[in-house]
Amino acid sequence: MANSKRSRQVALMLMAPAGSFLLHGCSEAPQEGMVFESQEQCQRLTGNAAECLDSYNEALQAHQQSAPRYSSEQACETDFGANRCETTSGGWVTPLMAGFLMAKMLDVDFKKKKKPFLGKPLYKSRDDFSTFRSAANVPVARSTGPTQVSKSALATPSKSVSRGGFGMQAQKRAQSAGGGSYGG
Repeated sequence: MANSKRSRQVALMLMAPAGSFLLHGCSEAPQEGMVFESQEQCQRLTGNAAECLDSYNEALQAHQQSAPRYSSEQACETDFGANRCETTSGGWVTPLMAGFLMAKMLDVDFKKKKKPFLGKPLYKSRDDFSTFRSAANVPVARSTGPTQVSKSALATPSKSVSRGGFGMQAQKRAQSAGGGSYGG
């Protein structure tokens, strides 16, 4: 009986700090979302072709406006890996989208017929290929499917900057190898 009582006390003590971390660590309530690698995967898993198409197209448009930009393919590939970059019509080099986020919008006014989902492009850096990240380099999810998303992951970067924050490890490798920094 004494061991059982002690175990419950230890369990409660271990839970209290974790609970307080969760409450104090996040000042915003996460939103529901789904991560997909393609529009086809979205359609297969949700059965809603129209919402998948809308969210994918919105993510593609956001990608064209806010993807991390580089002056050379080499600089982009340093951060995202070989064959994971493309040249835009404006001459910049950007990473390819690794997927997209379809997030449920909380502020939907159905009378004004706003759509209930938001589409955002997702990327995977060479140094952390297991994590889907926003254009602002905020971790979103480690796999496809349902996820909880912070508002900061949904925010659009105010401007595209070279390296996009993705290249910290690559920049350290280049500098330690005697090279300069990449980017443009």
